[in-house]
Amino acid sequence: MINHRVGSLLTGFALAGLLRAQEAKAEAKPPDPAQAMATALAKAQKHNKRVLAAFLIKEDAAGAAIEAAMKGKEFAHLLLYEFETASIGPLAKAGADLAAKYGVDPGTPALVVLDDKGKKLGAIDGEALVKDGEVRTEAVMTALKKLTCAPLDGEQVLAAALVEVKKADKRLLLTFDAPW
Repeated sequence: MINHRVGSLLTGFALAGLLRAQEAKAEAKPPDPAQAMATALAKAQKHNKRVLAAFLIKEDAAGAAIEAAMKGKEFAHLLLYEFETASIGPLAKAGADLAAKYGVDPGTPALVVLDDKGKKLGAIDGEALVKDGEVRTEAVMTALKKLTCAPLDGEQVLAAALVEVKKADKRLLLTFDAPW
């Protein structure tokens, strides 16, 4: 009898904790645009990727359509392997500053591709991105594929690491990883 009560009590506490966590997540503020950009740039440098800065107004129909398309199957592979994404709300102060820095109209949805140092390589906005309320998936995919990173030569990376290790009088640990 006591074990049943204790089990019910523990289950109740667990459910209450889960509900509070979900409420906190729902009430959480959107990430700071500058911090989102800095995080994406750091990951891009580490993993030989580009940064895809998505300047979207989620309340706007075009912004919502682009965001949904980016989560879709067509974009999934390309975004996983080639880009680190940063969602930038251009209406916030920090988002407006980033939009001005990269030449984006804050009222128009845009995807901006940056190298791992933050240099603008290209942008897709306006009708090139959305036409008649539909995301132009093929055109966007073609444009993004042209802006991906060239793969690194493993032998050159290893040779550079060996030089650094020798200078620092340390050992080298090789890891073979992939994003999947």
